[in-house]
This record gives sequence, structure tokens and C-alpha cells, in this order.
Amino acid sequence: MPRRTGSDPFATLMPADLGQMPVAWQQLRIPGPPPGLALSPAEQSAQTPETRFARRSIQRLELRGETARDSGHPASSRPAPSCSAPTEPTDPTQLTQPIEPAELTQPTQPTDQLALIDKASPHALFDLMLTEVSPHGAGQAPKADADSVMPITGQLLWQTAANFHRFVSRPEIRREFGLGAEADPRFRAGNAPMAQLGMNQVDTEQLGMKQIASSGVATTETATTEVATQAGWLQLALNCDPNTHDRESVQALKSFHLHLIYWRPPELRALHQADRYGDQHDPYLARQCLDPLSFIGPRLLDDRLQALDPDLAALGAQRLPADASASCAGQRPLGCLIALPSWDLLATPAFERLIRQLHQRLTATASALLRAFTGAEQAPRPWQRHRLLPLRQIAQNLESIGLSAAIRADLLALAQPLHDLSAARAQQLKRASPARRMHQMTLNQPCYSLSLSPMDALGRSTLGADGPLLLSLQLKLFSGIGGAGLFSFPGIPSLRVLRAQGQFSDADWQRRADFQRRFAEYNSTIIKQDCAEGHLHYGPVGQFQSATGWTR
Repeated sequence: MPRRTGSDPFATLMPADLGQMPVAWQQLRIPGPPPGLALSPAEQSAQTPETRFARRSIQRLELRGETARDSGHPASSRPAPSCSAPTEPTDPTQLTQPIEPAELTQPTQPTDQLALIDKASPHALFDLMLTEVSPHGAGQAPKADADSVMPITGQLLWQTAANFHRFVSRPEIRREFGLGAEADPRFRAGNAPMAQLGMNQVDTEQLGMKQIASSGVATTETATTEVATQAGWLQLALNCDPNTHDRESVQALKSFHLHLIYWRPPELRALHQADRYGDQHDPYLARQCLDPLSFIGPRLLDDRLQALDPDLAALGAQRLPADASASCAGQRPLGCLIALPSWDLLATPAFERLIRQLHQRLTATASALLRAFTGAEQAPRPWQRHRLLPLRQIAQNLESIGLSAAIRADLLALAQPLHDLSAARAQQLKRASPARRMHQMTLNQPCYSLSLSPMDALGRSTLGADGPLLLSLQLKLFSGIGGAGLFSFPGIPSLRVLRAQGQFSDADWQRRADFQRRFAEYNSTIIKQDCAEGHLHYGPVGQFQSATGWTR
């Protein structure tokens, strides 16, 4: 289908075959909490994590770095105390004795604080958030990204991510909480879903043909989607947007945090009926679900991340070259993709260093492009945007960055439809609907989402296996939907989560709390065994009360 250049000023940035790309922007609908547990007005406007998360903090973790006199470097740049790869406890999901927590004490060293949070507006019945919650005083910026926390903090966050994968892969957990296809006797933990369901590639193609036989069309991505929906789905997402403080953002709370999400097969059932991009006619929704940087962003990052290829190879990882045609055919996720060999890699210091390096590269790239486009060095004030330089000057500035000719052409094509934000227009948008604001105001940079998904390089599910998995980086210029609410699924490169669609029952919410508590106990057992003594102090896992929420 041809690009709709008449209706979208950024259409020239999109592939010619975009119209055929499978999308699911209306199908995945997740209820909100029961009425008594919805955010109160005071919680919504809270200025501190203590107030905002008072009813939703499942567990607190305090991490200590080296004392300031130990090194001439800031705590965030010093090597992390050792946390080894996770060791499987004897049976951490069936604890008979409560974990004895260490008391949280006044720090004498640089500290970070993490909290496991019960999200007020969930992306799935079974999800949590691990977020940095250190109090910050006047004039102090929140710890918003991988470079603003200590290495040991990032390492613990990613070890928790690896532990979440292991937790939802345990057969007894999958049975108890209905996470996948265990009713089929052919299911075995540790195998990819095609093997779990007793299928090979030919079988899945035949399944896809049967699934849509009534339409007379058969596609491989339909079969891939069918298999994944029966097995359930795991998604980990981190968003970074520290500098946008006026319009809606992928990082509403400016704190370093990770979404831990698992969708059960019943929640995914509606994905059997995916749509096509070419059939979408809402320009506001299209720009939010397919940012103008969706395809030129991966090409830009291919150029800017090449220097990290040796570091990736040392980890057994590989950056996958951009392939827009495969994404449009539903055979490849969106974003700049890095194939990782195993989930256990996440629990190593090397992975934390990789994430920090990626963030630093993205930040440096954003700074270079801000100078090239505007001549400015810092993010603008709220409700302002820097004036754009003339196109000829932008072109000259881009040449000085050292980008390839193809990438320079991409960025000039991006610059052409952009225009300055006048003070009068900013005031209008301040009073406008969120949809209009997000459609017309750019996000300050760097702004990106980072997702981890159980997929191979061809976008097929590897759920239940130790690997491989894909790390996806997606740059954002307009889209205010983060990686927890907008991601790639097998056979569907662009999938949106619609939240707050009705309300979960009290019984569902209690089941959610049971899942969260079991994971918190499992995670605590592993990190207690593996993190360096004296550097981690963890509070007790809270108790959930149906009328009031979590208490500690």
C-alpha cells in the first residue's frame, strides 16, 4: 500500500510496504484495580515516592556503595560490589520460614533505594514495577536513568529481571497461576513454545492457514501469533525520558524503573485478530503507536552503536542490522535489536555495564543531534522548544558528526516537516487535550524505551527456554507510550495495551497480590544468597489487605 503522504507529514520516513504491517492497537484490553485501590487525588499529585507508593510498596531495598573518600570518581561510575549470577534456591516458591530482613539504617555511604511496586494502572493482571525511590531534596534531580544510579543498583535491577523470567518459567508457578499451556501434556518447561505445543515450523504454518481459512489468506505471522498466545507472554520494559516535563511522556515518574509483566493466554486471546497498518485511519493514534523515528531510529543506532560490537561479541550477543521490510511483513520486531544468548546474562555485572554504555551512547547521540538541529546544548524549559536552525545549517552540522550519507539524508527528511513552537501555540497546547499535545509537541531528548522479550532473531517466541532473547531500543520523538504499553509480539510488530478497561474483581486482585508476594519472596531469597554482604539491606515483604493495599 502506498504511503499516505497527504495526511502524514512524516510519511516519507516510512517504508513503502508499511501498509501491510500487522498491528494490534485495540485488541489487548486490561482492566484497572477495584474501586477502593485506585489512585486517590492525593496520590496522583504526590511529590514524593513515600506518599505516592504508600499503599503499593511491596518491598524496599537499600543499596550502599563505597564511601566518597574511597575514590575520586562518583559512585555511579565506580565498579559495583560483586553480585554473582543467580543461584537457584532449593525451593524459594514454597518458603516455610519468613525471610529475616536486615533493618534499614541511616546511610554513611552513597545509597540508592529500590522498591517493588504494585502498579496502580496495570498492564496485565500479573505485573510489578521495580523503581528507584530515594528521596531527593530541592534542586536535586531524581535518579532517572542507568547512569544516575550506582552500578550495584543497576545490577540488582537486572538480576531481579532475570529472576522474574526464572520465576514465571517454573512449572509449579505456571500451573498455580495459569500462566501458559500446561494443560497440554506436551508442554515441558525449558522448551520453546513450538516444542511445547508439539509443533514444528510446518505445523505452525498449517495452524495459521486453518486459523484464517475463512478469509482465504494464510500468513506465517498468524501462526507465530497463535503459538505465542497459547503459551502466554513475558515482557520487561525500561523507559527513559528525563527532560520532558510539560507534555505526556514515556517516563511520567522521573525515576529509574523496570516493568515486569506477564500476560496469561486469556488476556492474549484477542490478538488472534490482528489488523494492518494500512487500515488505520486515526492520525493521532498512528503517530503515538508508530513514532516518526520508528524506522530511521534503528538505522541511526546501527551507525552509532557499531563501536560496541566487540563488547557485544564478548557477551555472546550481536546487534542485528535494521530490516524494515521484515518488520512490515510481521517477521521481525521494531527497534534496534540486540540478540542476547541467555536470560542469565542479565544477572551479571557485564550486562549492567552494557546497559550503562547503551544509555551513554544514546545520550551522546541526542546531544549531538540537538546541537545539529538547534545549536543548543541543554534541554529547553517546560512549554518551550529550541528554535530550529535553517535546513542548510542543519545539513552542515550533521556532516560534522560523522554520520553516513544515508543517515544524514534520513535526518534531513525528519527536519523538513518540523517547525518551531511559538509561545502562543505552547499556551494553546497547555490547555489542549493530551492527544493533541502529544501529536504536536516533541519530546525532549534523550527519549527511548528498552524492552527485553523472549524472541529469537526471526521474531519467534522462545518463552520457556533459557534463551535467546531480544533487547529492543526504540527512539521516541512524539510517542508518549512506553515499552510496557507498546511493544512487539510474535507476528505483530506493533502491539498496544489499553489499560483501565473496566475493573478487576477483588478476587482477581487478591490473586495478583499472591503472585506478587510469591515473586518478592523468591527474588529476596536469591539476592540474599548472591549480593555482596554489607551492600544490600532489604526490608520485609509486605502484607496485602484487600481494603487498603500493601502494608509493611
